[in-house]
Amino acid sequence: MTMKVQLRKRDVARHLRRASTDVESMLWACLRGRQISGLKFPRQHPVGGFVVDFFCTSGSLAVELDGEHNAAADLDRSALLQRRGVAVIRFMNELVRSDIEHVLSEIDATC
Repeated sequence: MTMKVQLRKRDVARHLRRASTDVESMLWACLRGRQISGLKFPRQHPVGGFVVDFFCTSGSLAVELDGEHNAAADLDRSALLQRRGVAVIRFMNELVRSDIEHVLSEIDATC
């Protein structure tokens, strides 16, 4: 990836961090500060040509939150990340809202 593309992805990531959804903010409050097994989860992090919602750097795990959008594109994106050695775990926004403890335990177990 060229330096110019990397800079654009960082700009996109910065914008997405400032425009977080309520669900992203809810999960971020539980992940920030190494609250899950002492692991770091930067949010809106550039990985493999994409910007993922949360990324566990030491476990090479992308945590993605899904709302009402193109599920087929999400699956394609996950497949591309997995081919690059990044594990992907996805959660629907409603699950985060209704059972965040389950989401956190799944993230912890996957790491």
